[in-house]
Amino acid sequence: MLCCKHVISEAAYYKWKAKSGADYSDAQRLQELKQQLRYEARRQFDDEMLTTE
Repeated sequence: MLCCKHVISEAAYYKWKAKSGADYSDAQRLQELKQQLRYEARRQFDDEMLTTE
């Protein structure tokens, strides 16, 4: 389990998890937003390169 790997108690883990409020769906949504921003930045860069040539 994760607690054994990082040498923390299960109580500490659950307390931290309850405090953080983040879960898998939040992390997944953040990853999707990062990908979307990268795509938009890349597209803008490509458009700028085409207009300067």
